[in-house]
Amino acid sequence: MMATSRQIKEKIRDYRRALKHSWQLFRASRIGLFGLAIMLSFMVIALLSPFMGLRDPMNWWAPDEDILVIDAFYGEEGIRTNGPFTQGITHRMRPAGGAATSCDRIYAAGGSEGSVLSPYGLYAYDQLDAGRAWDNNPFPTNSPITTEVILKNFGSETNADNADLRIFFGCEDGRIYVLEDEFGTTSSQYYPSGHNRWSYQLDGPVSSKMTYYNYRGGGFNALDKFFATTETGYLYAFQGPYDPQNTSHRPTLMWSVNVSTYGLTAPTVSDDGERVFVGSRDGQLHGYMVNSGFPIPDWMGTEYTVSDGYWSSSPVAIGTPCVVYAATDDGNIHAIWGANGTARAGWEDGYPIRNVELGNVNDVDSGNLTDIGFTPDGSHIMVGSDTGYAYTIDTRNISVSIAFDTKIGNLATEVIVSPYYDWRFSKLFFITANNLNGTPTDPSDDFTTLFCVASTGNDTVIWRKTAPGVVLTSPTSFINNDHISKADVVLATVMYDSDGTLNAGRMFSFNAAGFVITPLPPHWVEEPPSGNKYWLGTDAQGHDILSQTLLGTRIALLVGLLSALFSISIGLIIGLVSGYYGGSTDAVLMRFTDVILVLPALPLLIVFAAIMSPSIWNIILIISLVGWGGVARVIRSEVLSLKERPFIDSARVTGASKSRIMFKHIAPNVLPLALLYMTFAVSGAILFEAALSFIGLGDPSTMSWGMMLNYVQHSNALNNWWWLLPPGICITLVCLSFFLLGRAFDEIVNPRLRRRR
Repeated sequence: MMATSRQIKEKIRDYRRALKHSWQLFRASRIGLFGLAIMLSFMVIALLSPFMGLRDPMNWWAPDEDILVIDAFYGEEGIRTNGPFTQGITHRMRPAGGAATSCDRIYAAGGSEGSVLSPYGLYAYDQLDAGRAWDNNPFPTNSPITTEVILKNFGSETNADNADLRIFFGCEDGRIYVLEDEFGTTSSQYYPSGHNRWSYQLDGPVSSKMTYYNYRGGGFNALDKFFATTETGYLYAFQGPYDPQNTSHRPTLMWSVNVSTYGLTAPTVSDDGERVFVGSRDGQLHGYMVNSGFPIPDWMGTEYTVSDGYWSSSPVAIGTPCVVYAATDDGNIHAIWGANGTARAGWEDGYPIRNVELGNVNDVDSGNLTDIGFTPDGSHIMVGSDTGYAYTIDTRNISVSIAFDTKIGNLATEVIVSPYYDWRFSKLFFITANNLNGTPTDPSDDFTTLFCVASTGNDTVIWRKTAPGVVLTSPTSFINNDHISKADVVLATVMYDSDGTLNAGRMFSFNAAGFVITPLPPHWVEEPPSGNKYWLGTDAQGHDILSQTLLGTRIALLVGLLSALFSISIGLIIGLVSGYYGGSTDAVLMRFTDVILVLPALPLLIVFAAIMSPSIWNIILIISLVGWGGVARVIRSEVLSLKERPFIDSARVTGASKSRIMFKHIAPNVLPLALLYMTFAVSGAILFEAALSFIGLGDPSTMSWGMMLNYVQHSNALNNWWWLLPPGICITLVCLSFFLLGRAFDEIVNPRLRRRR
């Protein structure tokens, strides 16, 4: 039977009268009004924060000059060319007196099709003044260079006059080059032309890297070898050095073999030069004996084959006896004995890289893994993933640890790991992460983040530096005494227009002795180098603390209100059913409630949060599932009293069903009590979320007050008061406001608590 308009008006009048009466009672409580004012202030901030023009709490960070003090030898804009740098870069060390050396020249492959200003070729730059070497002319090629550039010094390492340099690389048209580049004061004298160059035509585009083996590590030797692979599946082995002064000393083709109908990875050679290994795109790893005049399959048709996926990295051969490491596109690292092609013990079917940062130790990084770097002693290998993570694997204990998350928020799409570089008992390695800047369809705003990492047992980020454009291959690093630093690092980036077309290439050179100056105090305490305004300073990553604090209000209220609503709803329903039905139903529900009540809440939350993936919604669910026990007990007690009242008997006599009696007649009478407990539950939920985030079980993709406290604990919290106090004060105030509201509601629900006036 539908209600008439008169009945509806009466209902509205009754609700208005009840609300007016409740407000009059509430207004008499000063602590309630104080709590309401605080709560409304936070709610206004939460509603208006998206429209305040705040900085993104995770994807915005301060300019580099506010984060890092570092020497940029080519300036902040780097060396710019009209065409892109399409391959990795390398450097040459200039021998000086004694053992001291410094880098004096950088080589980079670049150029664009049809460009007169930037034709295809190899570019050479003087490192110290960023000037173009070789009389400002690149060494020309007819097609893009498709391999990394290899440089070998077959002469003296201490005397520049006796140095003897060779440069190796391959191109898309299948031609490989060996060039001579000597030291001198007149670059044209050493421009690689005429007798200073040698080339050989292969059957297809040359794969990502050529490999050189220097017999006994000395100068020229007839037993020197170098290897190249093509995208058409061929492996080539050349023997002998290239000596421009002796026409009889030319590389000779030892043998070539059609390894596969699929493209090949770059080759790798064992430390003794006896074996060469190469992966094919169909998932097979092949080994060949080198020193015969023709290719002999080392494993005699028993090639190591991955069951699923393909090789996403080129193999690396480490140590004696030789172990070959390679990565596949399904998140596995494989270790194979070079002598027989069998898996190393413990690495059968590959070792899956499990990303514990994802919240579940069984979560395998499913991204494509990059080429592998390794420490000089072979004890650790490093690999990056296009999921944005970089990993260090202990090859001795077969354990994996996450070096760090290179993602700036969720922007990183690919990680390139370069090898370690030693300097006086310390170890540095560099990682580049390409970032789409949140706009995957607009490549014009993409950028690269370069990380300098020190490995001292635990991988620690020394600094990070951003550069415009994206990198296509690894950076290069070297010791440079002229700059009086541990190392210099050089990287080249590619710029794109908004329509995705190539725009330009840039090269940057940084001193590895840079240091981070964040977290920054508020600008009214100390003016930042850029002149930006940071009212509450920045954190260690350069994020704005004020923006994090204000936007964190939404997360706190979302977690608090939803968790309280769900937990109170569960407790209300269980209390109603248990109290009204009684008997065995009551016994079962109350025993289950007792179990929830006796379990320690915080340890239980920690266990659930550790099992489930880190998500703000999972945290809300977890808090809701463990927070209803007390409410259910109280509601049940109240229902036991209410169900014996005359108005309930009247409802039964009129034929009302049990569900109607519970939810139509009893529930409205216990609802004020449930709302009272809800105010206390909000405070508890906010504190629980902060506790979980503080110990590292929060949602890393969301910046809440608890996550702010988690990050500050890794810094000097007492000195960084501007970072510590805002989230702590906000948590205290918002929890206090709901507690005071609860006290005021308690006086309304329980008239005996009201003061006499």
